[in-house]
Amino acid sequence: MQRLKQLRIEACPLLSLRCQQEMGVEWPKIAHASPTVLDGNTISAADN
Repeated sequence: MQRLKQLRIEACPLLSLRCQQEMGVEWPKIAHASPTVLDGNTISAADN
């Protein structure tokens, strides 16, 4: 199984909230994906 390489979430406030860096309940599931873009804000692996 391949790992997720990039993730982009736009115009979905509930999912964006759940995926917020460090505090979102889904963050541990997506933290390895870089870059991750949540509503236009890029979170890179260096930010982890």
